[in-house]
Amino acid sequence: VCVCVCVITQFLPRLFPCRGFATLSSDAREQGQCVDLLLPLRGKRYRVTVALQQAGSYSQGLNVKPLSSIPHYNLLLLGPSGCGKSSFINTILSMLNGRRGLRSIVTAAEMGGPTPSSTKRLQRYCISELHPEINVNIWECWPLTRKAFSIEELELMVEGKMPQNCKMGQSMHDTAFRETLEKVKARKTTKTQMHGILIFVCAESFQHHSDDVTDGQSDDISEKQYLRDVFQRLSGKGYKPIVIIGKSDEVCRALRGKAMEQHTEMEQLRRRAATYFDVSLSRVHYAVNYTEERETTFDMDSLAYQTLDYSIQVCQQFEAAQLDERARKLVEKKKKRRSCWLAYAVAVGTVALVALIIALLPLTESPRIRN
Repeated sequence: VCVCVCVITQFLPRLFPCRGFATLSSDAREQGQCVDLLLPLRGKRYRVTVALQQAGSYSQGLNVKPLSSIPHYNLLLLGPSGCGKSSFINTILSMLNGRRGLRSIVTAAEMGGPTPSSTKRLQRYCISELHPEINVNIWECWPLTRKAFSIEELELMVEGKMPQNCKMGQSMHDTAFRETLEKVKARKTTKTQMHGILIFVCAESFQHHSDDVTDGQSDDISEKQYLRDVFQRLSGKGYKPIVIIGKSDEVCRALRGKAMEQHTEMEQLRRRAATYFDVSLSRVHYAVNYTEERETTFDMDSLAYQTLDYSIQVCQQFEAAQLDERARKLVEKKKKRRSCWLAYAVAVGTVALVALIIALLPLTESPRIRN
């Protein structure tokens, strides 16, 4: 029995190996290595090989593919009304349109223009439909304000549980939509979960050094603080939101012709935004969008490409962090299973040993009973 217990405890880890998601270290990601994943699904073990992309490999041919089995990266654009979210989408699509040798301006997203905001529903712009090698979706929603946006809507939208084309305020007033939403909430993961978040702010809101409230500016300061609260809330969920200073050319006119050059005024705006949101300067970008141009320019395309490039890197980091978290949970589950099997084997061996000892003891009657 003791020999059996020793054999079981020695070979049990080999029979039930504690394998799971391998930890995706930064070195492995940079070297473009492959990782074998052993997934326990429905009582069976399936081996899946995940090829890790080399950092910056998509910037050469602009071929974007997620690390794992998700079909697309999802980028969510948030921000107040009139900060240039729709114009930014058109600028990105116009820049990518140059891959086919076209220099025309794309107007897929309806821009507000003189109206406060033209986006009243959750809309998706699938880049892979025009460029199959770029698996990225850009999502745009209604203005991010205290009155038009609830925290519940924000969390559902980030988790990918808000249906596409849902209207502004529909989750709060439509009873039938609320019932559908309750069913969607029960899902653990969805294909439309956001991997990267871009928070747009107006350049005019960071022209001043302080947030002192003056006459007529209390609402602007309140909405600016709400953006910071949303930024901190998303950061607490593991995201790395990127701050985009929209309509920068209205503050710095020189950006319209020289978008890629460094301008002192824009660097000051970036530092103020980085200080306000308490993030590194690398996570603060500015956007110069096509408005009245008829053809694309190299500088504005380069600036849009730089922002998209960094956004995809953030998406990859978020996905890798999710894989690391799943790996940690899976390894812990395997360790618990191993410890349970080991405890069970020791208990069975102990009981068998005690039973064997009792069986081998000579059964003699007591002298008193014999007398």
